[in-house]
Amino acid sequence: MAKLIAVNEEVYTKLKRLKGSRSFSTLLDGLIEKKSGDIKRYFGVWRDRDDLDKLEAEITANRKTAGLKRRKYLAGV
Repeated sequence: MAKLIAVNEEVYTKLKRLKGSRSFSTLLDGLIEKKSGDIKRYFGVWRDRDDLDKLEAEITANRKTAGLKRRKYLAGV
């Protein structure tokens, strides 16, 4: 059974460009499957990098900043 969804014009244009001759259902199904892939393929890809401590510190700082911004947003500040 088909279901209707609504998207804004910009999203529709991007999807239409991506779909080519496929149906929207086929396109969306492919995008969903592609996004939910197995993350195990990324394990160890940075093992030979020398700057892992710096990257970890940067990621931690960015997550803290994002968390503060999110809490402020949710609190309506």
